Amino acid sequence: MLAVGAGCGGSGDASKGLPRFKTRSFSVLRVEIDAGADSLDPGLSFTSESWQSLWNVYLSPLGYAHANGRTSTRIVPALAEKMPDISGGGRVYEFRLRKGLRYSNGKFVLASDFGNAIRRLYLLDSFGAPFFDDIVGAGVNAARRGPISGIQTDDLTREVTIHLARPNPSFLDALASLFAAPVPPGTPSRDQTRAPIPSTGPYKISQVKWPREFTLTRNRYFRATYAVPDTNPDRIVVSIVRGSRTAFERLVAGQADYVDAPMALASLERAQKKGLVQLRTSAAANTHYFFMNTTERPFNDIRVRRAVNYAIDRKHLASIFGKPAVPTENILPPLYPSYRKHDLYPFNIWRARALVRRAKAVGARVTVYGLTSPASARIATLYLAQQLAAIGLKPSPIPKLLPPALYWSRIGSRQTRAQIGYAFWIQGYPSPFEWFESLLSANRIHRPANTNYSFANIAPVNAEIARLAREPELNDDVNARWASLDRLAMRWAPLAPFLNELQVDAFGPLVDLRCVTVNALYGLDYGRVCLK
Repeated sequence: MLAVGAGCGGSGDASKGLPRFKTRSFSVLRVEIDAGADSLDPGLSFTSESWQSLWNVYLSPLGYAHANGRTSTRIVPALAEKMPDISGGGRVYEFRLRKGLRYSNGKFVLASDFGNAIRRLYLLDSFGAPFFDDIVGAGVNAARRGPISGIQTDDLTREVTIHLARPNPSFLDALASLFAAPVPPGTPSRDQTRAPIPSTGPYKISQVKWPREFTLTRNRYFRATYAVPDTNPDRIVVSIVRGSRTAFERLVAGQADYVDAPMALASLERAQKKGLVQLRTSAAANTHYFFMNTTERPFNDIRVRRAVNYAIDRKHLASIFGKPAVPTENILPPLYPSYRKHDLYPFNIWRARALVRRAKAVGARVTVYGLTSPASARIATLYLAQQLAAIGLKPSPIPKLLPPALYWSRIGSRQTRAQIGYAFWIQGYPSPFEWFESLLSANRIHRPANTNYSFANIAPVNAEIARLAREPELNDDVNARWASLDRLAMRWAPLAPFLNELQVDAFGPLVDLRCVTVNALYGLDYGRVCLK
């Protein structure tokens, strides 16, 4: 997600290209978040609602830049002095923690605390544990016996050495995740939401009324760096609201400065015209697309798959989708540094019909799959069925709509034999590997939770994914190769991407939008908010 790579391997000026930040302090920021907040424990939290608060509380060896747009996907040193040195063919990572680091309780941060944190993930059965499975000796049974053998630490020199069993192209992202945040010795292996773990970031959790509210206050032991800057609010009060109506009412009544909860866009726009709220739109790391099952007729023919891509008027679809969005035919979102816009399939219904005729697929019966909710998914599904009919295929009169609880497992199962349908992908972490491995790798097809809904098994695509999986750092050359893979995959056309949904943030009238910073992974950066 940036013109500079998301990892520098310790070389060069890691601060180059990061925005300058001048503080404008104020007393309190009032935030409302959705009830999706799951935990305040960095080892257990796995929702964006919680991460948005916690990334300014718990720092890891690495982190993501406090910046907007593509720059915000850049991995930078946080607790580490510099980016790790990577050797051994991408299997050995070495870094040193910054000198004098302290937790918010005043105790020093030790190199061994990092090893304790990773071991604790396995003892917690954390969602974050699989990010570290490639570490030698990692696993639940090993963690129960003691320290993980592949993590070597020296508390005197503050050095950490990690040995991987195999190269992992996303391991820098793992080290930048909240799951890698060190924890003090003796931290219990159970959820610490109600008794927060001491922090290393600019804020600490000072008061918890879970699950209604919690408060962040300044960490007196935090020392700012170019990568983790000082912050503006002295205190951040985060309220957890249930129901979009409640969130909206509190915002327009001036009881909140920012709301991160689903609210009707039409209502927000009316309130904006009255000067009660401010709206800001930004890019987000997602792609909405139609999958085509490459093992089922008629989509086992590349000509039909290309015909579907030509048959989609992406601009029109974005306009009727019902949410702010921009059209795309790329797999990767524009927020990534490996994104290179291509225009392989301009809207051309006549060309699409000709391809269907050449494939001898005119009149082929097709069942279109889609979600019962949200409305935007139904709109996309109905539009797809309409366009399939327009190019000579014969879609079923009523699309097969399923509730979200059933949909994803059904379309990912070979037994369903879903021919074509609606899907979307949202990043788990900002790495192009996650997108291609999840959506197009043949390895996914045989997993219980298959996300390769097109059942793509394309030899040159598989080979390039495997080659890029051996690249631990995103530099200009590697980003260019991911961009080329995006283009190559779309020539095979197992998918028909059509839009990237935009993120809409709602603020109270006192917030200065010039200060707003939205990170590609964590969302609004609370620490950089300022008032007019």
